Amino acid sequence: MLNYLSRARLVGIWCMSVMTIGAWSIVSGAALTIVNGELLFAACILPPLVMLTVWRHRTPVAVVVTAAALVGAIAMPSVRAQSPSQYRDFQLGGNLSAVSALTGVALSEAKTIHSRPAVIQELLWQRPYSTPSDTVQKIVFSFYNNQLSRMVVDYDRDRTAGLTDADLVEAFTTTYGAPLKPSVKSHAGMASSLEQESGTLVARWGDADFCVALYRSSYASGLRIIVTSSRLEALSRTAITQAGRLDEREAPRRELERQKKETDAAHELLEKSRLANKAAFKP
Repeated sequence: MLNYLSRARLVGIWCMSVMTIGAWSIVSGAALTIVNGELLFAACILPPLVMLTVWRHRTPVAVVVTAAALVGAIAMPSVRAQSPSQYRDFQLGGNLSAVSALTGVALSEAKTIHSRPAVIQELLWQRPYSTPSDTVQKIVFSFYNNQLSRMVVDYDRDRTAGLTDADLVEAFTTTYGAPLKPSVKSHAGMASSLEQESGTLVARWGDADFCVALYRSSYASGLRIIVTSSRLEALSRTAITQAGRLDEREAPRRELERQKKETDAAHELLEKSRLANKAAFKP
């Protein structure tokens, strides 16, 4: 049947199929990263160019098979590599309830760091005694307005003892693909306090939207990765800075309120003591 279809119609069907698959992937929860966007663009553009220009004298069936093989070759590295927006079963952008369900940590255990101008929360997961073979010691999940913005993963020192940087890069490359090329920051102060305390940067994976950074601490050879959403982390940092300014602005009023509360409580206690002692007092 394909032999009787015009090439223009075949191109339209192909593009519609690729867009449908892309939309279905996003609805299913796949992250629309720059890499994924480039892959979808290549899948839409390259095969039609092949169909219309390169193999004009080939049958539509041969063109479709060749184009599909081309897209498959382009897509295979991305299919094998896990998105940097994900660590194990945890997806950046997910909500607190989803992370709570996956970790088994109760929602009530979440700690609210700031409540305005945005809600900043943290949830701590620690490896249970029932799974001592897990290489992860603990994970701190950070949320911006109920969206997972960052994961700080600390590994068990005993389970990672002796591993070289090359061993670690190889393991994470298997999961996330090729690491990013090293780059020098324009200002040394750009590193956050979390990055500074994490130790020496070993390698990074990801793109402009998401990042997985591997650090090695000089203290007891500790290993840590920080998985971040660039957009949510930027919003979170801005909100934390604004919250600090609000705290400074409201500090005098809060101090007066605290002092008044303590004074009122002391007066109330003294009055209760007076009434009790007055009834029982005998000259």
